[in-house]
Amino acid sequence: MTRIRPLLAALLVWLTGHGGTVPVLAQGSTAAHVHGEARLELALDARGFEVRIWIPMESLIGYERAPRSAQEIRDYESAIDRLRTTDGVMRPSTGAGCSGRLLELIQPDWATVSNGHAEMAIAYRFECSEPARLAALELILFDRFSRLRRIDARLVDQKGARAQRLGRRARVLKIER
Repeated sequence: MTRIRPLLAALLVWLTGHGGTVPVLAQGSTAAHVHGEARLELALDARGFEVRIWIPMESLIGYERAPRSAQEIRDYESAIDRLRTTDGVMRPSTGAGCSGRLLELIQPDWATVSNGHAEMAIAYRFECSEPARLAALELILFDRFSRLRRIDARLVDQKGARAQRLGRRARVLKIER
């Protein structure tokens, strides 16, 4: 049951249509933490979609501990800045007329990271003027973070749930309505 909790939470967001008011990021993802890999959940609704992403800090900045040097602090802050806007993360089909915004960005609490596994959790909301024309979502995270090699994506809509594995070459999440 715990393995499907994030997917059920995404479905709850879709069913309620509350545009991000269900606090699922705080629960975290129960999937395995693997360096070089991120997890993504996309929930479609009538007006657009929400995306939730969990990324190991190693995939973003190369380590999973508090930044120590001035350069590491700059790298960490730069990664956060890139994740604050949807432009640095993903690109929906242009014909859908989607506009995105950050809902939540949860940074690691370095004081409690004791197992050497820290990750960033991010949630975005996209409203689309032509949601029926949303056919794909290009993940440009691969361009922004060179250590990221793979994204395991789950998509939830009125048809049900399905999974897709994305990589540097195959980085477009196909959306079938």
